Amino acid sequence: MGTPTEFPLNDPSAVHKYSKLLTVEAVVEAYFSRFEGGKDAMIYVKPELQKGAGEKVSCGIRMKVGGEPAYGDEKIKDHPTAEVGLDFFNDSIYIDQLRKTILTKGKATEQRVPWNLRLESLAAQKDYWTETDDQMTAVYLSGARGSNTGWNIQLGWTGQKTTDGTTVINPIQTPDTAHLYYAGNASGKADLSASDIMTLQDVDKLKVLAKTMRPKIMPLKHKGQNKYILLIHYFQGLQIRSETGDNDWLAIHKATDRGKDAMMYKDSIGEYAGVIMHEHDHCVMFDDYGAGGNLSAARALLLGAQAGLKSYGRKNQKNKYHTYEELDDRGNALAVTCSKITGVKGTQYDNKWFGRLAQDSFCPIPT
Repeated sequence: MGTPTEFPLNDPSAVHKYSKLLTVEAVVEAYFSRFEGGKDAMIYVKPELQKGAGEKVSCGIRMKVGGEPAYGDEKIKDHPTAEVGLDFFNDSIYIDQLRKTILTKGKATEQRVPWNLRLESLAAQKDYWTETDDQMTAVYLSGARGSNTGWNIQLGWTGQKTTDGTTVINPIQTPDTAHLYYAGNASGKADLSASDIMTLQDVDKLKVLAKTMRPKIMPLKHKGQNKYILLIHYFQGLQIRSETGDNDWLAIHKATDRGKDAMMYKDSIGEYAGVIMHEHDHCVMFDDYGAGGNLSAARALLLGAQAGLKSYGRKNQKNKYHTYEELDDRGNALAVTCSKITGVKGTQYDNKWFGRLAQDSFCPIPT
């Protein structure tokens, strides 16, 4: 009996057929873009630079006037608090260009695969900028880059840079003590323990703090009602659900059914005490909490109006990037570039956060 002809698995002569449907990581639409708008929105978009030249735009706040009035015919000048001035504080944001290019080797490479590399490059650009926009915004609102791995912006990132790749134009601003809290019995980073997890009691506490601090955190408007957004990590959401009964959580979760026009409810996990809770994987995490510096934690954010500032350059707007396609190597290789002139930051007046609160809690790092 002769030897049969055989082509074993992965033989170089074997013909390989690939599905035309590429397997890619699922990327959600940009989360924070739904909250962009005017002065009552979470992300206050300053439109001045869309209309003309410039690299920086400022906005200000007038603080409330306090102190007792003068009584009766008491002379104003004799009263210590009857004569006051106005206090104004300003914040500013720079814009600059962000770009990304995807290259293909050439027409021979395109011939070898069943995929349309131009269309895949455009789709990859959309996924990239969706992730990058959300990551940058989350870091600015959180006041820290954290230890999250697998992000487009690298560990140690301190803010958007300009042309030299070194100078930071919008530096990350860490929270002041009045705007950073800790879950459970923890009073600081070093004494956080594994029992200091996110609970509904924390949601109540953050809302009370938001309404009573000066200046207070103004809520977002929804059909004549005032609402705050609580942005938490998926594991923090799991902790909150674990401490409530099925009936309690059912009542909380019912609040998500508000119709397609209720953008602040879209993809939320529920509402509690006027706080709409959202889970997101771009919440900032840390890996150096606790007495031993080895506990993981996540930063929850209670967000109100003007928690962040954003601006765009001329002919730019949210979720829109300029796309430029060109052929290199005498028409052989395709390059797809996307760019936008923009800037984003967390709002801060008089060296204090504005429009947001942070709370750190123990949260296991996903593996």
